[in-house]
Amino acid sequence: MSQTDVMSEQTERQRQIALLLRHLAVGLSSYRLFPGDTNQPSFVSAVSRIQEAAELALGSGPIAVEIHGRSFVTPDGPLPDNETTDRLGLACYERRVERLRVRAAPSSAELAAVYDALTRTAEEV
Repeated sequence: MSQTDVMSEQTERQRQIALLLRHLAVGLSSYRLFPGDTNQPSFVSAVSRIQEAAELALGSGPIAVEIHGRSFVTPDGPLPDNETTDRLGLACYERRVERLRVRAAPSSAELAAVYDALTRTAEEV
């Protein structure tokens, strides 16, 4: 595999991870509207999009990102700034979440548990 192929793969991998993070951020926004209501149509749709994005990104192996303030950093380098994912990054960072690891597409219940923690104040967590 040439260096150009590796760079293309890394770029595609980062794009897939960034897409997953955007869907996770939108899911958090949806959850905040109706906390705890995992049957809410907007949450159900968000879960579906998150699972699809996770399965795509996981095709290249487990996902691991570090959280630095608002920013996410993959082993291949930092992801581009994005207003939507920046809010997710900040919510995680304020609650002392330093790493996000995804090994399988998350279930609705798993996402609800994560979102429940991210909707609490930093002091409550």
